[in-house]
Amino acid sequence: MKVLEWLRVLSDHTDQLTVVLSGLPVFESYLDGLETFKKRIVERIELLSLTKEETAQLVSTRIQSMGGRGDEFTPVLDIIYERTHGFPREVLRYCSSVVDEAVRRRATTITPELLSFTTRKETPSITTTLEQFTPMERRVLELLKMPLTPGGLADLLDLGKYKSRQHAVRSVNNVLKELLQQNFVERAKQDKAYIYSLAPRVKTLFVKS
Repeated sequence: MKVLEWLRVLSDHTDQLTVVLSGLPVFESYLDGLETFKKRIVERIELLSLTKEETAQLVSTRIQSMGGRGDEFTPVLDIIYERTHGFPREVLRYCSSVVDEAVRRRATTITPELLSFTTRKETPSITTTLEQFTPMERRVLELLKMPLTPGGLADLLDLGKYKSRQHAVRSVNNVLKELLQQNFVERAKQDKAYIYSLAPRVKTLFVKS
């Protein structure tokens, strides 16, 4: 914020300065604290998720830069795209996990069998923004930057707003159910409880570093 404030003051004193700001989606919330500076932005360019073809090109280029052929992931690219929704950070992270699994199994080729998850039906691509969530949904998603149980989420909320902790957990469960149906969160069984985490399609909205 100090840097942004300095840029705002600097732009007040010259008409020959062009400032280019680049950041993750959460950067927009920082600009909300500097309304006069935000109003001076004349153009926005938003990088959304990659298409399936662009995802294939990203993977191929990255492999070729390290001396590979570039087609090693071709048999599983459709699955990876479906799983990551084309977010570059998630694509690279997921491909790295597949390589780790191949090394563990001493496999010499990348095959669908290496992907230890159930293939999901592809969901329509949408533009996800912070504004589409209710305040409660946004708060839950912000807390899910690290995997949590519904009870763990409730403990991080202001319990004074609820009659009891049980009411808070029930409210959190209702929110999680809605977010799960829309594929904004994922859940996994752990012992006798479910652990919830952010889905790849919204993860970059809440990454601050």
